[in-house]
Amino acid sequence: MDLLYSRYASPFEFMSSYIEQGRFGEFVSEIYGMFVEREKEKAEKETEDRLWSLYIRSLSEKSFTDWKKDIYRENAREASDEILTREEINASIKKSQDILQSFVPDDGG
Repeated sequence: MDLLYSRYASPFEFMSSYIEQGRFGEFVSEIYGMFVEREKEKAEKETEDRLWSLYIRSLSEKSFTDWKKDIYRENAREASDEILTREEINASIKKSQDILQSFVPDDGG
């Protein structure tokens, strides 16, 4: 409701017209879509501001755009290095199962 009050003087009148037309679900979808879009833009702006702050402190000779591309490229490369293949995951699971099957608990003596 806060989202509606921040946008409309009388949200109940606005909602009632959708309810009377049998389009309340559409109303909720539109309001939620606007909320998601606003939050996405806010997060993108915060990210851009943080990157700008880092760029200023980096004393780089590159332009901000080139510097930012390099940062994203480097992060993508690191992320791809961390991705395990299905075979590696299965091997890790198998190894863990083998360890657990060979485990014999101490009788506490």
